[in-house]
Amino acid sequence: MYPPHTVLRFYPCDENLDVHYTAVLLKESLLQVKAPGQTGKQHFESVDAWLASLPGSPPIHALSLQCLSSKEPKEPKEPRARIEKPKKVKWNVPSKSTSRTIESVPWARYVYFMIKEANPELLKNTVIRDLYNELVSCLTSYAGHIVTRPPYFYKRYCPANIRPNDGTDTVVGTLPQLFIQKRDLHSGSYQHTSSVYQQNLLHVLSVYRPLYEQIKFDVIPYMERRMYEKKAKERTRVCNRLLVRYNTSLMKLTRNFEARAQYLRYYINSFEKERASYQEPFQPLIKL
Repeated sequence: MYPPHTVLRFYPCDENLDVHYTAVLLKESLLQVKAPGQTGKQHFESVDAWLASLPGSPPIHALSLQCLSSKEPKEPKEPRARIEKPKKVKWNVPSKSTSRTIESVPWARYVYFMIKEANPELLKNTVIRDLYNELVSCLTSYAGHIVTRPPYFYKRYCPANIRPNDGTDTVVGTLPQLFIQKRDLHSGSYQHTSSVYQQNLLHVLSVYRPLYEQIKFDVIPYMERRMYEKKAKERTRVCNRLLVRYNTSLMKLTRNFEARAQYLRYYINSFEKERASYQEPFQPLIKL
């Protein structure tokens, strides 16, 4: 009849509303929580049983509905339209070189870290990111045809490792000298002819140029500065070491020269005195 937790009240006297019988409807019974002279609570099996215990056995329509259940059913929410978020595209950076690494991509990993070192803000540029991922995909497609390698540590900041050399007539000379044609491990012969290899490099160069144009104003000056700093540090160390060596040799040579010069001065003075003695007139020891 009523949902659980509904509060029912019966007023035996309309003139005095302070006197009333109050009950709470439970799931399978009814609990009388207040009645005149009642000190505790009393359970009833049903609403009819509770009404029969009230003075005059009032009908059900004589009850006052004080309040409904505190747990009112909530209106169902309209389902939200599912918004599909665009997939986040990440930098497709090749992993560190291992025995299982694709041989055509180590140079691309080197290019990424040069971009990151030169200006980390470039990593937020989606245009540069997409161009870089396209370069990695291009090099990956030539696995087994082209081998690339990162530069040696002492040439890490050489701009020629990044900058194409447009002063040559061949694509082999235009790309950084870090590209090698794949050879057969058993026979030692090349996998493809020279013309096919050059066509592959032309494709790589066409994919790399747009990326280079985007990064060259940040990466190339950074590499030139680091190259100068590295060279200045190395040459300063070499110059300091050689200066110590040559100064030591000069001091040793000077000491030896001074000792030899003193030896020669002694004999020169002796011979000068002896010569002067022979220039005086002869005087016999026994005078006549």
